[in-house]
Amino acid sequence: MKKMISKSLVFFFIVIISTACSTSGKSINVTDEMNSVISEFILDYNKDKYYETEKQFEAHKVYGAKEIDGIVEVYIYSLYMGFNRVTKDEEQSGGSFPVLIKLKNKNDTYSVIEYKEPENGDMYTDSIKEMFPKKYANKAIKDTRSVNKLEKKIKEKVDLWLEEPN
Repeated sequence: MKKMISKSLVFFFIVIISTACSTSGKSINVTDEMNSVISEFILDYNKDKYYETEKQFEAHKVYGAKEIDGIVEVYIYSLYMGFNRVTKDEEQSGGSFPVLIKLKNKNDTYSVIEYKEPENGDMYTDSIKEMFPKKYANKAIKDTRSVNKLEKKIKEKVDLWLEEPN
């Protein structure tokens, strides 16, 4: 009887430990392909959300990523900005915020299966803490420098766009 209980307890702990390990995921590097899919998705997602402009740009900072059961969770800070040629590099619309993106790889191609922004107002901080692992959540909540760096990246893209013929 004791052996039976002992074996059952061992089995129970193995199941618990393996479940805990599988939900924590393994850290992975975000590839250029993943970054491209993320940017394209954010541009498309926001195209009708903000004031209409001639050209929109997106840049993001990756805090980290992990894979859980074939799904890649990417924790980013995203900046989206829209511009018109007549106003040159003066932003006409946009937004910035931490974002959780979930990607699935099918036939060596990534696609976004979930996109989540933090809640507004009083729920902003708590929702980031729910979306991101603690080590990234605290960075995302306090990270104001990212916007300036991301804005510089976008301005470089805008300058190239403005040099193109109409």
